[in-house]
Amino acid sequence: MNTIQLIEEYLVKQIDKLDFVIDDVLFLMPDSYFYPPEIHQEELSAIRDQLNTLIRKKNFPAYRHDRNIDYQYNKLLKKYEASLSALAVKKRDQLREELLVETDEMKCACMISLIKEYNLLGRLRAYE
Repeated sequence: MNTIQLIEEYLVKQIDKLDFVIDDVLFLMPDSYFYPPEIHQEELSAIRDQLNTLIRKKNFPAYRHDRNIDYQYNKLLKKYEASLSALAVKKRDQLREELLVETDEMKCACMISLIKEYNLLGRLRAYE
């Protein structure tokens, strides 16, 4: 059996619990799926540029052991990671809401695509 047939078989068995399967799939998906296109917009791009500048500064011999540069870099990196995390949570919730109002056929088609793309079949729960 190929992967798509196995996924379809899993979804047929779990058709009554499809909303729970959606929650599981969205939980297991990597945050990076939800970054585009916002990751290329001005705010996050500016933070990345600042981080790159601080890295270059840290590697410059005159600033090599400057703790202030390390502090600025770590603070900015935490801000960047928090922004990405918040973006992923927001877009994950939006996708969940959109999927829950779709028909079962559309839900299954989306689940097949996402499960296959991220190889999630072995990590999904079986609901009884």
